[in-house]
Amino acid sequence: MINLTEALNELGYSSEVQKHTIIKLLAFDKILKNPNEKEISENVIISDNTAKAILSGLNFKTLDEAINFLVETTQKVWLRLTHAQEGVHHLTQM
Repeated sequence: MINLTEALNELGYSSEVQKHTIIKLLAFDKILKNPNEKEISENVIISDNTAKAILSGLNFKTLDEAINFLVETTQKVWLRLTHAQEGVHHLTQM
């Protein structure tokens, strides 16, 4: 089993601060579920201990599966607009 710590190590994020920050951003943007079941809002950010628990607790069968999870989920929220947001007008401008 591979956890997110190992996947982020492979992607070059070697320090604990980097990994905790990424997990906090993922939880803040509701990409990852907060295991404490608290609602994430602008005023509620998960602790380092919770980030550490997510890093070690979210397991995947392979390293590829873990990296694909990170890439697909982050791109969906952080990089790609949905078709509804892009709209047909935008697509016809290409």
